[in-house]
Amino acid sequence: MVDEGIFSKPSGQTDVGDDVAAFEQGATRKEEVDHYASMFARAIESTKLADVVELNTAEVGQIHILARVKRHNEKLWIDKIVDAILLVCEKDNIDQHICKQFFRRHGKKKFGWMISYGATDIKTATISICSSIEELVPKHEVLEAPLIGRGTPQSGGQVGPKSAMRGGAHPVGA
Repeated sequence: MVDEGIFSKPSGQTDVGDDVAAFEQGATRKEEVDHYASMFARAIESTKLADVVELNTAEVGQIHILARVKRHNEKLWIDKIVDAILLVCEKDNIDQHICKQFFRRHGKKKFGWMISYGATDIKTATISICSSIEELVPKHEVLEAPLIGRGTPQSGGQVGPKSAMRGGAHPVGA
């Protein structure tokens, strides 16, 4: 079984809460492609560089995403995300098309990034692409710092007659 990384659902459930084993056995081709399209959309949005505004699939194993990328993120988007997708598609021989798409909506000229790919084994293709994107997403580690000062457990929780807000608890070293 291929590890789907941070983009998989917890405890063996699909996007809608169904059991994965039952889903994989009874899923139609369209449901399978939709599932992996959702995984790809979550991977794109996890970069914080783009918002997926449109998601389309075809039963033949094609996924199409239209994403909005802010102008100040475009260079990073191209250098990191687009390049990673192109490398994986080249390495794994996945058919792809990435372009900037222009259109009119509500009388205004708009554009977005269109990413399309297709494969006979859409699961393996999507997991490969998502894994390459996952490697680029920064991992944030939360560090807990003990508090010192009046009103903290280290001082026995004693505040004294003055307000704890004045000169109260603060992180060690702050």
